[in-house]
Amino acid sequence: MGTRNAQVRAVIYARQSKDNADGIDRQIEDCRRLLVREGINPDAARVIVDNDTSASSKKPRPGYNGELLPELEAGGRSVLVVAQTQDRLLRQLGEMVELVDLVERTGARVMLVRAMFDLTTAMGRAAAWQAAVWSRLEVEQKAERQRRQAVQAAERGECPSRRAFGYRPGGKIDPEESAVVRDAFDRLFRGESLVRITEAMNAAGLPSVRGNRWSRKGVAYLLRSPRYAGWRVYHAGADDELRVRGEWPRIVSDAEHEKAVALLTDPVRKVNTLGTARRWLGSGLFVCGRCDAAGEVDEHGQPVTMRTGRRTQGNVRTYICRQHGHLSRAAEPVDRYVADVIEERLAQPDVASLLAGATPEVSELRQEADVIRGKIDRAVRDYDDEVIDGATLKAVKARRTAELAVVERKITAAARSSRLATMAAAPDPAAAFRAADLAVQREVVDALCAVVLLPSPRGASSFDPSTVDIRRR
Repeated sequence: MGTRNAQVRAVIYARQSKDNADGIDRQIEDCRRLLVREGINPDAARVIVDNDTSASSKKPRPGYNGELLPELEAGGRSVLVVAQTQDRLLRQLGEMVELVDLVERTGARVMLVRAMFDLTTAMGRAAAWQAAVWSRLEVEQKAERQRRQAVQAAERGECPSRRAFGYRPGGKIDPEESAVVRDAFDRLFRGESLVRITEAMNAAGLPSVRGNRWSRKGVAYLLRSPRYAGWRVYHAGADDELRVRGEWPRIVSDAEHEKAVALLTDPVRKVNTLGTARRWLGSGLFVCGRCDAAGEVDEHGQPVTMRTGRRTQGNVRTYICRQHGHLSRAAEPVDRYVADVIEERLAQPDVASLLAGATPEVSELRQEADVIRGKIDRAVRDYDDEVIDGATLKAVKARRTAELAVVERKITAAARSSRLATMAAAPDPAAAFRAADLAVQREVVDALCAVVLLPSPRGASSFDPSTVDIRRR
């Protein structure tokens, strides 16, 4: 063995589920001692490490898949892989199949500090398979225990172990971060877009919990999270969803959480991946005067042919009557004129009652939604207690979920009206309109007036306000 070992290319492999340098160091030291006993120089061994890599994860390991397996493939009989235990080297039974096949094909060797399997023999492979099965059983039993513990923690309303931005570990409020969270909600309620809110959060200089800059997706997730309203939600959206009042302090109220969710799920705010999202003040809102006169409008009073287009010459936005070709108007002067009229209208004393009067009472809607959620939770508990079977649970959830969707649509509409009322109550409604997100500006225009566009006179070189008919509602 001494002659062969003198020519061996030793590779030490170590893996740790959590980022723990001490655990990795102990594994490497044990492997070095084994190499010394085998007459192999440990200082010449290559060390490959996968740190913070779970045994239950099925994702490829950079060290194992990206370095160790290619080393075995290329080195063949000269390679000796050393690991502390089999479950440090292998995580899944499929990996065992792959490794055994590779060893048989290349003649490479594998040695373990705490077990001696000769994968070149049938008995050695059988022993390794048996150890792999028991190792897998241990992983699955651990996962089951962790799931049970997670459910019990959720049922007690305990603070999740992973901290949320705005809180310190354990659920205590972080004053600096929570101020940023509160500001993000306030900006949303003022009608600012996710882009602006994200810019403001990054400008605050406090990164996310993972240390990254804020993205629109991350900000939207934060603003929708029930955790800031003091709710512990386990398996959200699943059949066994659990919603319990948490034991940590809130940053926003239940009403504010419901309002934020309603605003962020409002179709007006969503961006269509096909490129037809509303990006201009009047697209799909302003009416073609010729179509209007001919009665060619839809049930909402909007022309079915009106949309935003672009001129082929230059980068000038236009409003066009696409199907009939009644008009093609430069959008910028029209938008500017309409905005000026709206700001003037917002300065009038009666506008507050006009906008605020559309605000419905939503507390009853929220109570109704909570009652429906309670019925779903009760059905889940009845299923757990074997009072009802799976088919009954599925039917109850389908019926109650449909009822909940209707109520949530009403809450969305209420939130939209509440947004208009917030603008009407601002110290300077006109300034609030100028600063608002485009979606909110469109809602204000739609609430106050109907805009009808007429063709510009032939040869006209300047904007003519008389060709934009603004009709008060």
